[in-house]
Amino acid sequence: MPDPAIASATATAYQEVFTQMRQAWATTPAEEEQADEEGIALRNRIKLAYPFHPALLDVMRQRWASLPEYQRTRGALRFLAACLRAQHKAGKSNGLLTPGDVMLSDHEVRRALIKELELMNRFDAVFEADLTGTNARARKIDQRRAKENPAEVGKNVAQRIATAIFLYSFGGLRRDNGGKSEALPPGVTEPDLLAAVVGPDLESLTVKAVLAELRQQCLYLHFDGVRYCFKQDPNVTLLIEQEADAVSRDEKIVTTTIREMLEKRLAGNHAAIAWPQNSGEIPDQEPRFQLAYLPLEFGTKTSKEQEATAKELFEKHGTGPRKFRNGLGLAIPASDQAEILRKEVRYIVAIERVRNNAKKLNITKEQGDELRERERTAKSGAESAFLKLYNEVWLPKLTNGGIGIEKLTVGGRPLSVTVNESHEAMIFERGLELLMQVQPRVFDKIAPRKIVELFKIGEGGSAPGLECKQVIEGLFSFLGFARLLTADVIRKSIVRGIQEGVFGYSSGAPPTLGEDGKFQVAPQKVRFQTTISEDEVDFDSGFLMLPSAIPAAPAPVITPGVTPPGPVPPGPTPSGPQPPSPDQLQTTVDLSFAANRDQLFAAWNAIANLADMSGEVDVTIHAEKTDGFDKSKLQNGVMEPLRESDLLE
Repeated sequence: MPDPAIASATATAYQEVFTQMRQAWATTPAEEEQADEEGIALRNRIKLAYPFHPALLDVMRQRWASLPEYQRTRGALRFLAACLRAQHKAGKSNGLLTPGDVMLSDHEVRRALIKELELMNRFDAVFEADLTGTNARARKIDQRRAKENPAEVGKNVAQRIATAIFLYSFGGLRRDNGGKSEALPPGVTEPDLLAAVVGPDLESLTVKAVLAELRQQCLYLHFDGVRYCFKQDPNVTLLIEQEADAVSRDEKIVTTTIREMLEKRLAGNHAAIAWPQNSGEIPDQEPRFQLAYLPLEFGTKTSKEQEATAKELFEKHGTGPRKFRNGLGLAIPASDQAEILRKEVRYIVAIERVRNNAKKLNITKEQGDELRERERTAKSGAESAFLKLYNEVWLPKLTNGGIGIEKLTVGGRPLSVTVNESHEAMIFERGLELLMQVQPRVFDKIAPRKIVELFKIGEGGSAPGLECKQVIEGLFSFLGFARLLTADVIRKSIVRGIQEGVFGYSSGAPPTLGEDGKFQVAPQKVRFQTTISEDEVDFDSGFLMLPSAIPAAPAPVITPGVTPPGPVPPGPTPSGPQPPSPDQLQTTVDLSFAANRDQLFAAWNAIANLADMSGEVDVTIHAEKTDGFDKSKLQNGVMEPLRESDLLE
């Protein structure tokens, strides 16, 4: 007989795990108290049933006993003896022999089970496909999980759960219904399954995760929304797998479907171009920043081939050169996510085909429910892949007189933009978040003085004025200039520049510069130090001029005894705009603040605006870490990027 001390210790260990699981589900004090009582009851039952788990004995006594072929005494003893012998022979004995620990792969155990339940060879396909075969679904799940998580090596969680479900798939409990006894269908509910397999070496969260995989992958495991049960007839998974194999033989169907899904998610974003096959399919001279989402096959090219393709897209538009190179970015597909997306889309297409042939395939209501659940799972997987598919953007940059590539990735900071109300990935919005917030390279504002500085208006003998269309062409063409979201950013900047007196604005034919350094335009046509609406700025005929080049309004002629005419038309005085007095100028800005990572990202644009206004800012950084910095991370993540930007020597 077993040692009572060992039985007691084992019972206590299982009681603690079981009680913790039940208490985690409890929502009221009464339910917590009930969890304690159920744990104590389980402990007492394990002491009596040791070395068998009470759930295993309940399956045999309450369920199998309803089968006419089952021998309740000798048959049960033979089966339990075979199970114990197999465990000891394999050296896999656990604290208890649970329903999941029955070794169906052992010849004697399997023969005893088949004999006692009179299974004959009716479940051979189930054993081979899902339970014990070389490529059984449960076995493959365990192999994959063991590679991903070394802590699960040797636990065979999927095989244990599938085995427990198989034992519950024969016979049925009986319940009273209005004074009459009725038999429940075979199978096991999730709570009963957890109670039967959870123990010191297997917690409930792992069981739930693996159970979800079994439900999706096993070919003969059925779920009616309440009970899990293995049956002789295949579930819809087999039908879906067969259709998925057919779909995979025509990959064009998958590719076309993915493109349609991408175009749907990019719809309404005119700056997004889906899967251009050549440079001519990416518009040029569009005054906005455009993102071209490269096709999935781009990820299969070598690095050298990828960069050559990217440079061609940056440099050319069809057979000619591309002009608006500074307004283009390339969204690069991740090859690993592309494969996941292809797989999920194959299943989406396959499920749709099975549904369309529901009558021909005699799909039951239960199988129809399974189809809908599988479709939800496949679509969820596809959206997850879409979210991670384009997490890298390439931008053109000047390198040694030619075009190079700046590669930006999300890195360790997750993007906040995820899905819309339809639970579809907001792909374009995520790309803009990367370029405008995570690693700012595209901006929705530009200071008026920055326009003057970039185009060197009035410097080095250049004209003190510039056409608005030249500003647009330059900002979207010249690499190294600020990348702007749309032309409206320039329009807002011009309105602000007029109001702040950075430059004046006129429209019509470009004015000629006179010998006096003033543009030959009627002063009343020049808008300067005044407020205008954005729609008054005309990019085709607008012209910007420095204050020093704005013609002065003529002084009124005053005749003695005659009242002077009305107010002088808007425009600078004959002596030009008057600078503010020294006591009105703020010549320095000193700021000091402590910031974490997120606050530093938020402050970046403000500091960049200050640099725009002053031309350059002095930055002093102080950081402390009590236990010391990781030298490798400090060099690779901080010092090297600063040196590459010529900020450190």
